[in-house]
Amino acid sequence: MNLLLLKNTLDNLPPEIIPGCACEVRVHGRTVFRQFNGYSDYELTRHACETDVYRIYSCSKVFTAVAVMRLVEQGKLGLYDYADLYLPEFASLMVVGGTELNSNKDGVYDPTRQKYVSESSEKGPHSPENRMRIYDLLRMSSGFSYEISGPGMEETLKDPNLTIREFVRALSKTPLLFEPGTDFLYSFSIDILGAIIEIVSGMTLGEYMETEMFSPLSLQHTGFWDVENDVYKLAAQYIMNDDQKSNRPLSGNAFVWGKMESGGGGLKSTLWDMSTFASVLANGGTTADGYRLLSQETIDLMRKDHLDDHMKASFHRNWPHLCNYSYGLGVRTFIRNEDGNGGSTGEFGWEGAPGTYLIIDPEKAISCAFMMHVRKCSFATSFVHRQITRALYAE
Repeated sequence: MNLLLLKNTLDNLPPEIIPGCACEVRVHGRTVFRQFNGYSDYELTRHACETDVYRIYSCSKVFTAVAVMRLVEQGKLGLYDYADLYLPEFASLMVVGGTELNSNKDGVYDPTRQKYVSESSEKGPHSPENRMRIYDLLRMSSGFSYEISGPGMEETLKDPNLTIREFVRALSKTPLLFEPGTDFLYSFSIDILGAIIEIVSGMTLGEYMETEMFSPLSLQHTGFWDVENDVYKLAAQYIMNDDQKSNRPLSGNAFVWGKMESGGGGLKSTLWDMSTFASVLANGGTTADGYRLLSQETIDLMRKDHLDDHMKASFHRNWPHLCNYSYGLGVRTFIRNEDGNGGSTGEFGWEGAPGTYLIIDPEKAISCAFMMHVRKCSFATSFVHRQITRALYAE
C-alpha cells in the first residue's frame, strides 16, 4: 500500500474538474488514511470536511444488494425465487424481440435453458420463456434497462407522490430487451429489488435499511431523506460540460422521482458512514460490538463472478474502464489484473454517477470510500478511481 501516492493523487486533482473530495482507507477496521480536499460549496467558502453529505447515486446499489442478501440469509427470500411471486404484474412481462432457439451450435449458449440461441433469428414481442428470478435482478440479467420511455411512464414520473412500488408497477409495462438470465445490462433491477424488500419486510425500503443496517452500524447520516441538519450539509453538486475540462452547478437527482426510495441510486451519505459500511463488509460482515450484518459466506457469494463469458463481454462493452472486473450480486468483483493497476481477487464494490467509489477487500481486510460530487466526470472513472486502486495495491 502506498498512501503517499494516494495523498499526492488527491492533492493534485484539478479543482476546475473536481472542486472537492474526501477519501478514507481502513485496514482491519482501523483508519490508516483520511483526507479532505478542496471545497464543498459553490462559493468556495466551506472547505470539504467530515460533515459533508453526498448523493451517492449507484453506490446505493451495494447497500440494497446487502439488504437483499440479508433477507436471503434469514430465509425470508430465496435467491432463485421468481420475481412474479412478489410482483404479480411481472407475470405479464413481454420481451421486445429476442432470439429463436436453435438446435445447431452456431449461436450463443444460454446456460439457463442449456440450449444454444441463434443470434440471427429474431422474433417479435412475446412472453419470455424464462421467468425472472431474484438472482437475475441481482446480477443485472433481468432484461430491463435504464429506459423510462415505456407505456405510461411519462405520466407516472410526474406524480409528486410516486413510490418505488408504483414506479416498478409502471416499469413492468416496459418490454424486456432480452430473455431473463441470458445477458448483462445495467438497469433498474436493483430498484425492483427495493420494491421486493418492501413487500417481504412489510416496511418501506428506508425503514428496513434504518432498522437492519443504518442504526445497528451507527450510520447516522445515511438515508433517502432528511440526513442533513445545521451541521451536516449537502455538498455542492456539479456536472461536467461537454469539453470535459470544466463543470457547472447541478441540483437534484435525475434518477429519483416523486417520493420513491430508490435502492438503485437514491441514498445520501457521508464519508464516515460509507467507510464504516465498507469496513464491516471487509471484515467478515460483523461489527466490533457483535452485530452481524451478513455472514462471510454470504459476502463471498456476493463477490463471486456470476457472469458467463457472453455476459462478461456485454459488461466490458458497457464498462471498459472495469476491464479487471466482472459482476457479482449487485457489485463489481475483481477477476484479473488486465491494466496493471493491481487488485485482489474478489475485491468488490461499485461506483456512483458523481464519482463516489467503494472498494471492499475481505481477503486483505481493506476498505476504501471515496466521495466527490461531479456527474458525467470521465476523469474520475478513467484516472482517479484507478489511481486509488493502484495506491492501495502498490507493492
